[in-house]
Amino acid sequence: MEERLKEHNLAINKFSIPKVLKENRDKNSPFLIAVEGPNGVGKSTLCKRISKKFNAKYCFSTPDKWMEYDIKKRMIFDASWLSSALYFFSGTMEIKRELDNELSCNDLVIMDRSFWSTLAVNWIADFERIDFLLSIVSKGSEFLPIPDIIIILDADYEVCEARINSKTDIGKNLDQVSKESFFKEKTYYDWLEKELDDVIRLDTSKSNQDEVFTKVCSMIDNRLIFKK
Repeated sequence: MEERLKEHNLAINKFSIPKVLKENRDKNSPFLIAVEGPNGVGKSTLCKRISKKFNAKYCFSTPDKWMEYDIKKRMIFDASWLSSALYFFSGTMEIKRELDNELSCNDLVIMDRSFWSTLAVNWIADFERIDFLLSIVSKGSEFLPIPDIIIILDADYEVCEARINSKTDIGKNLDQVSKESFFKEKTYYDWLEKELDDVIRLDTSKSNQDEVFTKVCSMIDNRLIFKK
């Protein structure tokens, strides 16, 4: 495992995010804050609390109907990697269409994951796919909800594993992740943080939910360009 993780660490300096994915944010769309991080890190809980505090729209990066258990399971475990990636990319594009129809550029959206999560999955499986996938999302960037701010949550593997195991819904079967995949995903977020400017990263391992919430809200307050 150490050798494979070494390869992923080296990949951090191998790929560059195209300029269009950094600067092509739609100024007519709502201001978007996306929360990223491994399964079990506490993204959904934090998203819901942030959206309530800032009177913001809360949503997943893919429409609810597209995330029903059977189809989600099929697209994660059974579909080819490209079919799966295109499915989730198109779902994220559909979310942008819905948000643009419903909200204005003065509104705030808190998104649970984003299209960057689809690249994370493929980075874990085979980081050599990244350039190809970046070319796809670059060409379709005008249809994607590109986050204005990305919050990346970190936690120890054991913490995330315990949180996943404590879930009672059937969806937890889709959240299980190996230790190797977990650490490969961490290198992906190292890469994302290096490549993008508007990133807030926070280790949640030694903080309770209230402490994480307070810290993140303070960081958001310092970056928002409109009144709450």
